[in-house]
Amino acid sequence: MSKKLFGYVLIHPTKEDFVIGINDNEMMVTTLYDARPDHAKRFKDFKEIEKFVSPLDDFLLDVAKLYDTGKQYAVEYETSISSQPIEQDE
Repeated sequence: MSKKLFGYVLIHPTKEDFVIGINDNEMMVTTLYDARPDHAKRFKDFKEIEKFVSPLDDFLLDVAKLYDTGKQYAVEYETSISSQPIEQDE
């Protein structure tokens, strides 16, 4: 099976939802999530991740690699929360 690396994504370790962005206003910083990996914010490297998460008080997110296998998205966790690939909606 051939797979293409799309980049790195951030995922909540217990909810297993993907970070799609953050809302940073004067009152507080809110992390925005989505269940679908194709909606996740993608990062090319760890420096980009560090810059993105810098406004967050706590960094309780796992870094995962997002691949496209042609038929589905596959997510590989550095901490191996889930070994099941997430099916791509057609």
